[in-house]
Amino acid sequence: MVSNPAARGHIRRSDVVALVSQGPPAFLQKIDVAPQQDSGGKFVGWRIVSFADSQWQQGPLLPGDVVARVNGKSIERPFDFFDVFQSLSSAPAVEFLVHRRGETRTLRLIIDGAVSSPPLSSAVVSSSLHR
Repeated sequence: MVSNPAARGHIRRSDVVALVSQGPPAFLQKIDVAPQQDSGGKFVGWRIVSFADSQWQQGPLLPGDVVARVNGKSIERPFDFFDVFQSLSSAPAVEFLVHRRGETRTLRLIIDGAVSSPPLSSAVVSSSLHR
């Protein structure tokens, strides 16, 4: 439970770092998503089905939103998602390109707080996992 919530449109870096340090499986337990395709079968993003954590319901994303990009990057493949997820620890903001009710919009959360140490790159993590 967050005792002192961040200002609207902001998130604390300590909260982002804590989430990233728990890894993608912990994040994916907090949000239920489903792949979204266009009428031709092409992947367009991840549709938010629901939030398992009530704290997430207060953020900028809503059930039904289709997240197409995060911080300008595709999240279609697992390594795409992992790279974007890891980069959040040092990012100045989290920017979502979202399709909502027929409109495309950009939603932004400013990450407050200094970067304490660089996150591990997916190449470092990948190479350490394959040893």
